[in-house]
Amino acid sequence: MLGGLVPTAVAWSTKGLLDAIVGGVTTAGIVWQASILALLGVASALTPQLARHCQSITQRAARLWMRDRLFRALDGIRDISWFENPRSMDHVQLALKASTTSPEVLLGACLSTLQGVLVAVGLLGSLWAISPVIFLLLAAASLPVLLSRLISSREQIRLEGDTVQASRREVFYRMLITSIDAVKEVRVFGLGDFFRERMNSETRSIHREEQRFDTRQLKRQAALSVLSAVIVGASVVWSAARAAAGALSIGDLSVFIAAAAGVQGAVLQIATGIGDGYKSLLAFGSYRAITDADPGPGRTAALSLVRDAEGREASDVPTLPERVPLQGDIEVKDLWFRYGDDGDWVLRGVDLTIPAGGSLALVGVNGAGKSTLVKLLSGLYRPTRGTILVGGRDIRTVPAEDYQRGVGAIFQDYMCYDLTAAENIGLGDLNRLDDRPAVRAAARKAGADDFLGALPDGYETLLSRIFFAGDAAAQRRQGAHLSGGQWQRLAVARGLMKRRTHLVILDEPSSGLDAEAEAALHDQLLRESEGATRLLISHRLGTVKDADAIAVLEDGVITARGDHSALMAAEGTYHRLFTLQAAGYADTVR
Repeated sequence: MLGGLVPTAVAWSTKGLLDAIVGGVTTAGIVWQASILALLGVASALTPQLARHCQSITQRAARLWMRDRLFRALDGIRDISWFENPRSMDHVQLALKASTTSPEVLLGACLSTLQGVLVAVGLLGSLWAISPVIFLLLAAASLPVLLSRLISSREQIRLEGDTVQASRREVFYRMLITSIDAVKEVRVFGLGDFFRERMNSETRSIHREEQRFDTRQLKRQAALSVLSAVIVGASVVWSAARAAAGALSIGDLSVFIAAAAGVQGAVLQIATGIGDGYKSLLAFGSYRAITDADPGPGRTAALSLVRDAEGREASDVPTLPERVPLQGDIEVKDLWFRYGDDGDWVLRGVDLTIPAGGSLALVGVNGAGKSTLVKLLSGLYRPTRGTILVGGRDIRTVPAEDYQRGVGAIFQDYMCYDLTAAENIGLGDLNRLDDRPAVRAAARKAGADDFLGALPDGYETLLSRIFFAGDAAAQRRQGAHLSGGQWQRLAVARGLMKRRTHLVILDEPSSGLDAEAEAALHDQLLRESEGATRLLISHRLGTVKDADAIAVLEDGVITARGDHSALMAAEGTYHRLFTLQAAGYADTVR
């Protein structure tokens, strides 16, 4: 605000100094007028620096708050099918950009516009005092500039929406080139140049759209700038002629010239501020769609956003009751699922019961639907049709976060976190993240204690190939590397940290181990999870034959169920798969 008042004060102070010199004012009076002008010059130099400092503090706080709010909302999306929807990822990309740049732009635009208004009002008031006609001409010339900025802002937001797919693909190819997970195949198959050209192609397509936008901008802004410059130039010529005729003093002329030029800059500042602010508000659309959407009963906010955007009706879901722990048999009734409304059915009327505290092994060939059923039982997907009951309660009536808190899972596609060994295990139960005895106990049960204890810093060793351990440059040291089997044991230990679970899912938890180690680990996991309902999945059928019951899933349908002996006697799919594996082992032994 001070910065906005200074230009008008400088213009009138300059007028006072010039009139004092021409009017024969005493030296003391002239010095006084010059001193005021000098002080205003100091204020003019300081206020922009102070304004930038204050804006930086506010912008950092706003960015942090907005990013935290966005990621809280994203973390609240419990149905992972939302993340598998391209439209969702477009929303995320635009929302991330909005949370990063929009607070800075919007706050800057508000303050810049306020300052521009103060400058314009002061200088236009000065022009009105000298010539109402010139005042009206300059004021009218500013309106097209404002309108042009608003049009440009809307076009720019439309441009970002049109290019968001290309932008996400550009990031995808860039990650492939730099990701440590992809670097092996990229090098072995010579894919670096291929992905680099794909990345550049996406960048060029974005640049083409931006060039079209810039060309439209240039034509529009150039025409308006010429119009504004002609009006200001004509005004200066008129005021100079009036001064020559004695109708205006030298001081009046200086105010007029400063005001005419200053108004042009102030109008541009206002137009830019309003345009940038308008663009920022439009950019908040995706951000608010994620953070402010009403979830409705039984489904997450962001999930309903995408489904409603696709025109799909939400299925009837019972009202959420108060939170109580789940216990009892798990019943799957006529469960159907597919990825998208036009996708093929992955599960087709699955009916299954797992008695409380019992163990059920789910077997089938690749693509039978085992992983999909596991994700549904984990609460990561919502059924397209049918129900899942725990103790007679539809799990849709339970807040997703509460339900998943009671599910323990060790997945075959486990995560390798670039954290310390202790943190990698402790993530299984954040309440005990710093409980080292509990962490070590879980590691011992998973067979990881020996190799973790032998690391340079033991359990405090950073397990990473992309970060250094230690923040200070002098303290930085390379993180440790683990083998695939060791990482898998770490993932098992993480799963063992979770307590008070009603369902434990063991989805190929030892696929990276040798047969002997796998059998021993399976026995250990079954003992540790005793009392909970257990769902076992493994392609090595010898490790699941001792389960209380075995269900065979084929083409999305349960085709057989029973214990090992019963299914072998039936001589169906299970008998065929088990016999094939047993024959392979027998041939190896011979």
